[in-house]
Amino acid sequence: MYKYTLTAVFLIVTISCSDVRRHADRMVIAQVGSEQLTLQQALNNIPPDLLKEDSVLTIYSYANQWIQSRIAVDHALQIGIQNTPDFSRKLDRYRNQLLE
Repeated sequence: MYKYTLTAVFLIVTISCSDVRRHADRMVIAQVGSEQLTLQQALNNIPPDLLKEDSVLTIYSYANQWIQSRIAVDHALQIGIQNTPDFSRKLDRYRNQLLE
């Protein structure tokens, strides 16, 4: 099973502190296996308008989505989906669309 962590309680207590923003690039808020999500990475990917509403809930939701995405990708790689003909066709189609 995948090991993941989410430090939402810590975020709730400290998100508004200016010191947290200075160290956001080192503050790990989620982890799946060896991959980590820092607070700064989350902040870089969340539109600023969403952070104005409820920043803690927004960051928590983003981190949960990040975790689910990483687990899904890890599972797909474990079962070898990247080696299937269907995957190769879809990858080629996507590559061609990007090049058009």
